[in-house]
Amino acid sequence: MLVFKYRSPGGATELFIILSDLKLSVAMGFDENGFVNYLLYDVLVRKGTEVYYTYWVKQFLREYDADGLGWQQQLDSFLKKLRVAGDFQEWQAGQAEKAVRTYFTGFKNQPEGESNQGDPGKPVEGRVLEVDTLLSSFRKMLRKQNCGASTEKMYLGWIEEYLRFQLKIDPEKATFSKKELEQGVSSYIRFLETERQVSSSVRKQAFTAILIFFSLVLNQDISKLKYLLEQ
Repeated sequence: MLVFKYRSPGGATELFIILSDLKLSVAMGFDENGFVNYLLYDVLVRKGTEVYYTYWVKQFLREYDADGLGWQQQLDSFLKKLRVAGDFQEWQAGQAEKAVRTYFTGFKNQPEGESNQGDPGKPVEGRVLEVDTLLSSFRKMLRKQNCGASTEKMYLGWIEEYLRFQLKIDPEKATFSKKELEQGVSSYIRFLETERQVSSSVRKQAFTAILIFFSLVLNQDISKLKYLLEQ
């Protein structure tokens, strides 16, 4: 087994014991390197403590049922088990909660309340379009894909314009369904062609940015809309 030293906020050194269980490193669907980079890039944790955050997320994912209740409800159950077992102190349970919430709400971009049967990888109907939040998520996803700085800037520009266009279609709406989002993309590409009168290559550039955004952030495939570029 591995033993890590951890200094608690109170200053006392605690021994944190992790069993050398291979299952911890193969939690289904867990991009450990990506999560670590996310934590350290945004300075969400002190360097050296990211190992504890990945540990807690892997522990949670071992019990996580993607087809069951939402992750929030399953997290409540997970934390209850930790406390009942009595193997960890309260500050460690708090650290576990923070790690899992950071993983889902930040890294996986599944805010509180968006359970979708607990699966952050499925499209969410009734998507709330918060421009700044979505742009931040898209930026992080692009950097995980090692996207170049100039390409990132170009894609973010197109997405910000598209999102604001989508919101102007019906300013009173709070959420948009999958179908409404696709209709918004169609309207935007036609707007670029008829109102802005941009070239076909520029329209293709805009659509590519939107296609990638929908795939990485909204978990929605809109490739069927490529026909818009042929008109």
